[in-house]
Amino acid sequence: MKMGRVLRDAILLALALAGLQTLQVALLKEALAKEEQAAAHRLAACAAGILNKAHRSKDDLLLSETLSSLDKAPGVILPHMEDSSGKPTGQTSSYSYVLRDGDQRWGMLNFSISDHLGRHLMRRAWMIGAAAISLLWIALFFYLQRQEKRAASLCVQVMELQGMLETEKFKRKEAEKREERGVIQCLAWLEMALAQIPRPLLLLDGRQRLAAMNTPAAVLLDATEPHDLSGKSWQDIRGLSACGPTLAESLEAPGRAIRQRDGSSGRAMEFFTMRLKEGLSGGTWVRFLEDR
Repeated sequence: MKMGRVLRDAILLALALAGLQTLQVALLKEALAKEEQAAAHRLAACAAGILNKAHRSKDDLLLSETLSSLDKAPGVILPHMEDSSGKPTGQTSSYSYVLRDGDQRWGMLNFSISDHLGRHLMRRAWMIGAAAISLLWIALFFYLQRQEKRAASLCVQVMELQGMLETEKFKRKEAEKREERGVIQCLAWLEMALAQIPRPLLLLDGRQRLAAMNTPAAVLLDATEPHDLSGKSWQDIRGLSACGPTLAESLEAPGRAIRQRDGSSGRAMEFFTMRLKEGLSGGTWVRFLEDR
């Protein structure tokens, strides 16, 4: 299919070039015809001047020599004269020129011009043009064929890259699913571990949102279940919204416990931000202390 398309384009291009070559030859033929007419007119005017002079002087020898010289001229065929009566001589001529003695017409000069040189020139121009078109067509054909092969190769590469991209997307989705399942499982383990701790305890993640808490902490924060407040920011949780300065101090000093007492409820709390590698926050534990 692709090879056929290349061949079709090459054939259309060859037809276009052949049409241009034909037009060029036609224009050359027309130009040669006009040049031939101009040359015949100049030749006839020159010969008529001599013939008119010989007619006025009754010099038949000069008339005969002039016609003989015309006959020997390159490209001139069958030069002859007709008398003023215009009777046909049985010879066909391409060009005729009126011979006059003053205002009186006394004869016609008839002759033909050979188009052998013009035909040879047009044939040569046609052959050179055809050879040039053939070479150009062959070059363009191979060029189009090469471009078609290159385009086909690029299409194959694009398809391969698309396949690789789809594979990577699928792998990424599977990795995200595994990571999500791992996070859910870790949160479940964390909640199970927190459930074994009798003291109120909760964990804020790296974005300072509630990641998990046990039931005693949920009771202190007026939540029915530990899951009710999961994912909420500390600012949206009553009992933690007033602890902004203490939380900021804990984030600035990871690995050190920071304590404060809530002025409204009078509860003592301890904030402890875990330290990870490269200075990143690993979350903040919030422990509710017993009153002493």
